[in-house]
Amino acid sequence: MSGTSSRQAPGLPGLVIGLAGAAALLLTVSLFLDWYELSVATTEVSVTLSGWRILESVDALLVLCGIGGLGFAFAGRRTELAITGVIALALVLVVVLTDTPNTAVAESGRSGVEVGAEIGQYVALGGAIVLAAAGMLAVRDPDSRR
Repeated sequence: MSGTSSRQAPGLPGLVIGLAGAAALLLTVSLFLDWYELSVATTEVSVTLSGWRILESVDALLVLCGIGGLGFAFAGRRTELAITGVIALALVLVVVLTDTPNTAVAESGRSGVEVGAEIGQYVALGGAIVLAAAGMLAVRDPDSRR
């Protein structure tokens, strides 16, 4: 027996665990990146908002999805990993598509304020896609049924 044995979850390939780990990291890091930039057209003023500042309780759910997905991957829990990936993807899509500062600006009646997407949204979307892909790979992997 060699001392260099790799520690893998029973039944799950290292690729799935690696993808889940990368997704957990991407989802968490994305929250500290800028998600939106608000700029006033008549001035040089612009403000960036991180996911942590603007997402309220969704930020905690994204972190839990990332950590939970990684935990499920290590535990070999295929179905739970797939469900966690789909939930993370749904959360990010709902936030990106519906919960934007554009809504608040439009409701305030102020004109000349522009809202732009920043890198944090894309990193979160990438992390959610990777987590969902890890879950789908885990569910459909025929070589490691339990």
